[in-house]
Formats: sequence, C-alpha cells, structure tokens
Amino acid sequence: MINKIKTPIGNWSVKYPDIILDIKTGKDNEEFGYCIPKDMAILIRRGMSADMAKQTLVHELIHTIESQAGFDIRESTVDSLGTHLYYIIKNNPKLMEYLTND
Repeated sequence: MINKIKTPIGNWSVKYPDIILDIKTGKDNEEFGYCIPKDMAILIRRGMSADMAKQTLVHELIHTIESQAGFDIRESTVDSLGTHLYYIIKNNPKLMEYLTND
C-alpha cells in the first residue's frame, strides 16, 4: 500500500480505514474512497480487492487534481477518467517506466 503521494501543491496522505464516515451525518457513507482536500488526505476503504483499491486510488487522485486546479468535475466524469487512466497505467508498464526515468 502507498501512504503518501506527491503532487505539485504538496504531499497527500493515503489512509485505509475500515469505514468512511460521511462528514455531515457521521455515518458510514459506503463509499470506496474519499478525497479530503482541506486535509490533503485520501481515504481508501479497507477490504476491497487489490485491483479495486488501486482503481479507487486513481479515481481519488482525479479528485485531488480537481481540487488543486480549481475544476468542478461531475462525478461521472471522474469515474470515467479514473477508470481509463487506471487501465492505461496497469496495462502499459513500459509507459510508466518511460515517464519516470530521466
């Protein structure tokens, strides 16, 4: 598991709680993940398959970009972007190697 992600604005923590509480109600919101911009934190619900947890992390990363860039993106667009980006990352390991090597 990853616990920190560097972004142009700063480092985001990644936490893995058993439940994710809704900020307004204090009850389990049953989400797979959640992005908390004011805390620069990403929550990924424990207990999912590794593949689903990774896809959820990419989804939440889209929300970090949304927050940092001042965008207002519909959730359906975040879902689509996250799914497609995760597929590209997962199925093109040489792409990630190329992008991360100088």
